[in-house]
Amino acid sequence: MASHRKLFLINPRFQLAFMAYTGVIALLAIGIFYVANLYFFADFMKTGQAIGLPPDHVFFQFIANQKQIMNQIFAVTAGLVCVVLAIGGMFFSHRIAGPLYRLNLHMKEVALGRTTHDVSFREGDFFREVADSYNAQLKTLLSRPTEGRQEESSSSSSSHVA
Repeated sequence: MASHRKLFLINPRFQLAFMAYTGVIALLAIGIFYVANLYFFADFMKTGQAIGLPPDHVFFQFIANQKQIMNQIFAVTAGLVCVVLAIGGMFFSHRIAGPLYRLNLHMKEVALGRTTHDVSFREGDFFREVADSYNAQLKTLLSRPTEGRQEESSSSSSSHVA
């Protein structure tokens, strides 16, 4: 009985790099907004001081309360963004790495003479046109006479020995 277990990290080097790249961009954007938010709260505090409000004025308490709420919102948002990017990045990268992995396996099988069937990708995979192009190429190569392929192979290898 064949296992139909889904392998999510088909090409870990690519997929993890892809997810890290998108994660860094998202966290950088969140960080920029967080720093901008801190700047605005600090500016509000300076404005309150500049107009001579006493340190225990309700304005400063309001600003401190709003800053605390915004910090919590940023923490929750950053956490959610990380989770969504991890799941989305895994799914999206899987739709790129999967077809390339499948094509690579199929080409190895063809090279070993184990198959002459078309390669196929899953519905929703990226680069489905590559499978179509590969299948057209394979069909063309398989339709050539065997003698012609052997002559081309020997003439091309002898042309490199100059």
